[in-house]
Amino acid sequence: MVLIVGAALFLRTLQEATTMDLGFSTQGVAVMTKSLPESEYPPAEGTEVFRALREELSALPGVTSAQLSRSLELTLFQAGTEATVNGEGTRPEVGEGERILRNSVTPGYLEMLQIPLLQGRMLMESDGIGSPMIAVVNETFARRLWSGEDPVRRRFQISEVDAWMGDPESEPIWLTVVGIVKNGTYEDFDDGLIPYFWASLHQDYASTVAVSLKGAGAGEDMVPLLRDHVELAPGEVPLVYPSTLDGQVSIQFIHLRIASDLLGWGGVFGLILAALVASVVPARRFTRIDPMTVLRDE
Repeated sequence: MVLIVGAALFLRTLQEATTMDLGFSTQGVAVMTKSLPESEYPPAEGTEVFRALREELSALPGVTSAQLSRSLELTLFQAGTEATVNGEGTRPEVGEGERILRNSVTPGYLEMLQIPLLQGRMLMESDGIGSPMIAVVNETFARRLWSGEDPVRRRFQISEVDAWMGDPESEPIWLTVVGIVKNGTYEDFDDGLIPYFWASLHQDYASTVAVSLKGAGAGEDMVPLLRDHVELAPGEVPLVYPSTLDGQVSIQFIHLRIASDLLGWGGVFGLILAALVASVVPARRFTRIDPMTVLRDE
């Protein structure tokens, strides 16, 4: 019974996790990863290769959005997502450094995932090399650094970040907030509200990116397009094979499914074993004792 109750609790947690509002939509999106050898493609050349790939995919029939990103929210593909930031004009209690999660994406990525814009603007194609470094932040980011103030056009400094623009020795970077979006779940389904920002992939190059395609129909319809049109280099093994984004996100819940299945089957086996023991072992007969009689005898 204990195992069955435990399985029921895990199933309830799984149901709540799979029906929770993630803050973005995974429907109709297919994903895979593509890498360029860093020794052959410096950031400027790699950026152009990825730009050409995106244009080619965007022109395919049935594709409504083709995007690239450094990582994929709420999946196992989380590459260089941590940074330490210091906000300009932040409240004293924020401290010297604040742990932030980030992603670098192409313009249209946030719109593809249907992340609601609350204030300001989204990323644009003009946000590239030579333009001011910009970012779109979530509500928690804005509230954590500039509670009660307008964060748009505020700046924050990044330090301890993995290879900004492909340079692991890069100096701290200043970014300007251009937009605020609704909170979401990005790293794990039970991590609560965490600060998060998105920069432009044109300004923050990554040699390995996630390629995302969205169409008017199901995500499964986009998987063959990724398989046929994203060319892998000889010997290249993608970190994420062509699949749906919904399927990649569901992997985060696999431990709940495994635990509930194990506890459920263990509980069933326990009940069967208890029933067998009850049918084999004869029931004992107990003689009723009157407590008043015992007291009188004493």
